[in-house]
Amino acid sequence: MLLLPALPGRFSPTIPFNPANRQELAQKKPTFVFIGNSMLFSRIDLPTLNTLPGATGMLLSMGGVFSAHWYLWLKNDLIASGHRPRATFLFFRDDELTTPYRSVSTPEERALLAKASVDDEPELQRVLAFHRPFIDRLETFFYDLYPIQLKRNDLDWSLDSLALLPALPDFPGMMWRKKFGSPPVTPEEEYALFASRQEFKREIKETLFNANGFRPRPAPRPATDAQTRPAPPTFAEQLPHSLLPAMLRLAKEHGLRLEFVLVKQRPNLDGAPLIRPDYELRYLADLRDYLAAHGAGLHDDNPDDRWTPEHYYDQWHIAPRFKALYTQRFVAGKPDIFAPRFSP
Repeated sequence: MLLLPALPGRFSPTIPFNPANRQELAQKKPTFVFIGNSMLFSRIDLPTLNTLPGATGMLLSMGGVFSAHWYLWLKNDLIASGHRPRATFLFFRDDELTTPYRSVSTPEERALLAKASVDDEPELQRVLAFHRPFIDRLETFFYDLYPIQLKRNDLDWSLDSLALLPALPDFPGMMWRKKFGSPPVTPEEEYALFASRQEFKREIKETLFNANGFRPRPAPRPATDAQTRPAPPTFAEQLPHSLLPAMLRLAKEHGLRLEFVLVKQRPNLDGAPLIRPDYELRYLADLRDYLAAHGAGLHDDNPDDRWTPEHYYDQWHIAPRFKALYTQRFVAGKPDIFAPRFSP
């Protein structure tokens, strides 16, 4: 009973590096490269950017990934391609730059990370090993013992997609195009369809599983004020165990202009200003000084009061219809990088 389940998947080949991004960078040689997760592709509209004379852009992005992926894309795709864009932008929120264990805490996520790795990645493994708790090490042991478990997420995803097929008939076609690349799926198409998928699932959940159909539950406790939450580790405490120093070192060694972009959370729906706790402001000040000392820039979206709740799809993502507007404002705010700019 214990031996037979350990056999399926045991002799599968290792996950190879996917060179698609590297090849596209070498071929297209974009003027600007953007790195990040959904914070990025809900904000930067490439068709709008590409209307600038002599400007082209490319996104290295995937929803739900963080600095471990960003480091590998910078190292194994952009730098290894030999192309040097005018500027490379990395979009992030909160302290994601110095918390590398996010999105790599499960064997499935680490298997996904392998597609961006070209070797043992000693720098990455050193950093991740510091953050990996014992329970994750134990889970990895059991996944190594029973590798068939790595297929569980794929099965769940397939069943979930099959159930949603009547409501989202375009979804299978997009997944086919994404797998075989003909015709290519643009980040805008992917984001819009995945957003529709999540919105439909949320509506189903709220309709079928509303609170009236269940036992009464205790009222939720009021949210803790941002100023009284326990402060996370400081920037100085997080920095040595992050991949930020390695990214800056690579940028300097290979002549890359690296610009970091801190995105803004949706403003309060009641119009009250967002309160940025003291520890967040200290982190930002320390981050800004550190980046400046290493030749990198930092752009903070938060002081821009033009962004209202109506511009957002949810707490963090800009609504698709305002992507072009964000791109135009982003370009206008960086006249030293983007020249010429959009007309006022």
